[in-house]
Amino acid sequence: MASYQTPKTELSTAKVEAKVAAHHAAEASAHASTAAKLAAVDTAHKVQESVEDAKIEVEQKWEEKKPAVKAYFNQGKDPELVAAEEERKALERS
Repeated sequence: MASYQTPKTELSTAKVEAKVAAHHAAEASAHASTAAKLAAVDTAHKVQESVEDAKIEVEQKWEEKKPAVKAYFNQGKDPELVAAEEERKALERS
């Protein structure tokens, strides 16, 4: 046997269903917001790791090429003056 609801009962039921649907939508929105924030943090970490890796790579390449660069800029200079200048710079750094 089919049940009959009065218009007032139907209205109350519809209000409750609307509140439940609104609550579920709010929860879904909150979950989506959290997921977006976590994705942004993850992306930021990956970018930072890439930047750090690139810095290390550049430093390694510089260390490999530094002797040739120094030799190029010091060609034609007195080797004793070059050595004295490098020693002075090393003392300033320490």
